[in-house]
Amino acid sequence: MLKKIGSGVFSLSGAAILIGVIGGISSVVTIFMNTSEQVSVKWVLLSVILAVYMIIILLKIAHDAVDAGKPLPAFERPFKFVPDVGVFVIHKNENFVMNTIVGCYSQEDGIDRLAYIGTVLLIQSQLIQIKILADLEVLKSIPVGPDELKLIEIRPVVPLESLQRLIRQEHENG
Repeated sequence: MLKKIGSGVFSLSGAAILIGVIGGISSVVTIFMNTSEQVSVKWVLLSVILAVYMIIILLKIAHDAVDAGKPLPAFERPFKFVPDVGVFVIHKNENFVMNTIVGCYSQEDGIDRLAYIGTVLLIQSQLIQIKILADLEVLKSIPVGPDELKLIEIRPVVPLESLQRLIRQEHENG
């Protein structure tokens, strides 16, 4: 927490906020008061400037903490498909763990249908690769274009019935 406070206070945006606050308060005070006659006004001005600066920084840190505490979505939409290896590429999401089975759902008329069963093939620093294990033939072809890919949601949840069907197919083929 101290590291986060330090990075907020000593960041470039923190310095810009400080300069703006000091300039604004100084201009308002010098309009209404003669600071050269009263020594105590300078110390009050300094105290007010520091207090406002600290309040703004703490509000920024609180805002960032709230944003960091929001849960990740339970699904991801692929933004790329690599046809030669049968891989969807999604943004990194902590809900997807290496070697887990995932479901690729297609939405038609407000109803989600399981179109593909896949597995998390590779987790990179910002991306995750999802390898398609089974095409359940819900769609005519695997979506490739950006508009088609927006219709697919990849979730780390697959119905038990679909997994059982996949296992039966593997036993029949293998």
